[in-house]
Amino acid sequence: MNVLPYYPLCFFLCFAPLAFGLVEFWSLATAEILVLLIALMACARPWFYREPFPNIPGLLPLVLLAALMAVQILPLPSSVARILSPAAYAYYKPLLAVYPDGAWITLSLNSSGTLRQFLLLVAGILLYVSVILLFAKNLLLRRFIALFVGVATIIAALALIQRAVAPDMLLMMRKTPAGTPFGPWINPSQFAGYIELVAPLALGLCMFYRPRRHRNDSRRERFIHFFSSTGTNKHLFLTAALFIMMLAVTFSMSRGGIISMFCSLLLFQILYLYKKKSRSYLSIAILLVAFGLVFAWVGWESVATEFDQTVDAKGNIRDDRMTLWSDTLRLIGDFPIFGGGFGSYVNTYPLYKTLKNPLIYDHPHNEYLEILSDGGLVGAALVVWFLVVFYRHAWKKIRIRRNRYPILLGIAGLCGVSATLIHGATDFNMHNPAVFLLFYLLCGLTVATVNIQFDMGECETLLASKPVSRNNVYGVAAVLTTMVVALIVCGQSVARHLETKNAKLYVSPQLKKEKLQNLASAWRWSVRLDPLESRYRYQLAGIEWYLGEKDQAMRDFWLAAARNPMEGVYLQRVGYLQPDARIGKRLIIEGARRSLNRTELAAGLAEYLLRTGEQDEAMEIIQKSVAEEPTAWKKWLTLMDGYNFPPETIAALLPPDDASPWFNIGYFRMQNDRVDDAGMYYDRALEIMERHENDTYPEYWYSQINAYYTREGKSKEMLGRSLRQAVRDWPYVSRYRMALADYYLAEGFRSRAIITYRSVLEINPRYPAALAKLKELNANADTP
Repeated sequence: MNVLPYYPLCFFLCFAPLAFGLVEFWSLATAEILVLLIALMACARPWFYREPFPNIPGLLPLVLLAALMAVQILPLPSSVARILSPAAYAYYKPLLAVYPDGAWITLSLNSSGTLRQFLLLVAGILLYVSVILLFAKNLLLRRFIALFVGVATIIAALALIQRAVAPDMLLMMRKTPAGTPFGPWINPSQFAGYIELVAPLALGLCMFYRPRRHRNDSRRERFIHFFSSTGTNKHLFLTAALFIMMLAVTFSMSRGGIISMFCSLLLFQILYLYKKKSRSYLSIAILLVAFGLVFAWVGWESVATEFDQTVDAKGNIRDDRMTLWSDTLRLIGDFPIFGGGFGSYVNTYPLYKTLKNPLIYDHPHNEYLEILSDGGLVGAALVVWFLVVFYRHAWKKIRIRRNRYPILLGIAGLCGVSATLIHGATDFNMHNPAVFLLFYLLCGLTVATVNIQFDMGECETLLASKPVSRNNVYGVAAVLTTMVVALIVCGQSVARHLETKNAKLYVSPQLKKEKLQNLASAWRWSVRLDPLESRYRYQLAGIEWYLGEKDQAMRDFWLAAARNPMEGVYLQRVGYLQPDARIGKRLIIEGARRSLNRTELAAGLAEYLLRTGEQDEAMEIIQKSVAEEPTAWKKWLTLMDGYNFPPETIAALLPPDDASPWFNIGYFRMQNDRVDDAGMYYDRALEIMERHENDTYPEYWYSQINAYYTREGKSKEMLGRSLRQAVRDWPYVSRYRMALADYYLAEGFRSRAIITYRSVLEINPRYPAALAKLKELNANADTP
């Protein structure tokens, strides 16, 4: 019974990182079911043998955190939700105007996302408890920690090989559509997050197996003793393993990972010296030398270049994270107590976004800000409570222990947890399911290690015990929890399978009624199996509309929006179907504001306003959208051309200080034989480029603009300005200097032309056209 959960746990230890970080639904569902199986087997022994359950440190705040997530997805009367979270109520309010009787809403603005986070947290809690129950007094603890380090070493070595052989493939076996994969992770920072969890354990084992030295031995005796000791082979292997991990994290070029690993290993040495009350700093010096060797191998310039990207030449921080964090603080201000719902950041952030790019941000790249935005002060307080209890318990035990194994491995566990917390200040590794679950596994290992007591081949634990009379309560709680989670995960899996099967069919009114009814029945099953997932109900509503069940379809569209009120597509669909134009318009406007892809829905809103004759509002939306996302100019230009906007009106809607849309529209007009319009846009683009002296614009821009002015002959002055600007931005491109020299010569500026021809030869001494021109000019000067 004691060994039974050990083997599934070993399989989980290998499966979690190798299954590409559990980011796909199939792998995460498999891992969660595996954790449930481990938890049931681990809880069975104390209950079956009537042994007391140990007192798990930090379990209460974790259970309360899971309870908070459950409350966030629990439907509440709108009057109660308004008191608990006024901001959440405000986002539901436009929907409540449609069906005032459906006034039960959730505090979470993405119920399905919060449910996913709830299931993951429950799996983490069960894993934490199971590891403590299994290893609190079990000799298998040593073997398992060695396996943990061994698996991480193999993955680090494979990642290094993958970087050299197939840098665009996950583990050299799977292509990635985007990103820069490293090892099994598509995000190198999450790979670093995994390795930094395990690296302190490798250091702890390395120091544990280090041959003991005797002060009175000579150097020769120490040398012989080192290589003849039984633990030397393990010590050397673990030294190599730690070096491979350090090398892999550095090659990943994760700035947060490099800093976190260095800080965690340094913290290990400091805590161990403090425990020993030693003033020898040799181990710290060795650590610094090791990192120096790693950086030398990777290349100091590569590492320095990666860190230099954070600041510009003037010392100003140019990382988007600063703006992202500033926006997130405003979001937190609207959801201070209970947050917007765990897993809802990707939905709520677009309303607070000030970054001028089309990127979708799932996370704020700061775990602490995300906890505050998702769980509010209540969620953050529960997380801090758990960490304080965990650190206090572990360090208290380390201070009273005398055995080297629990001391070294206990400190290693604390340092691995600390590495994740340090890295969390600039990244979101805890939102990778594999790192999240392994974090709780490491917490459990740390608690078990600092409390384990070896005595003549037997093991005991220093953990306090609960009364045996409570075993039934704990057993029933464990069984009920695993059953509920298993049912939810299985329901989600079947619903996802049905979605994959049905989504292949294109739904349209032309399908036979029988086929539509079969599809509706399948989607209803998906809704029953996973009722919080809004997209299933949205698909069902669309089919019901085609079947003529318009009242039910309208209700399901509304319910889909109520499950995720920050999804603009759902709001706009409800708005378009509203008989009340006032309510419908408000929903359509709100949908455009809340969408992850604002341009798509803003275009629909602008077209709706143009159809209803509200041109001023439509123009305001177009102007704002083009300023927010200049790369979407083509969509807006197509819309404006469709409603015959004159060139002057279009020009008034474009941003006055961004040359990109002006150039792109000019080029687009040229391609469509609207030459006169193109000139206006090229002129304005060139004026903006001249004003922004510190910016460098793409080379092909100048090629197109120069070709236009040369071919059309519209303005000699504009051609000269364009050529001078091209030479300023691209001084080593000979053809721009040559064209400028020809321009000067044609305009009668002979001396300027000679100087410019000579500057061409300074770049390319054998440039034939420049040599020929200078020879011709010199010959003409010598002719009487």
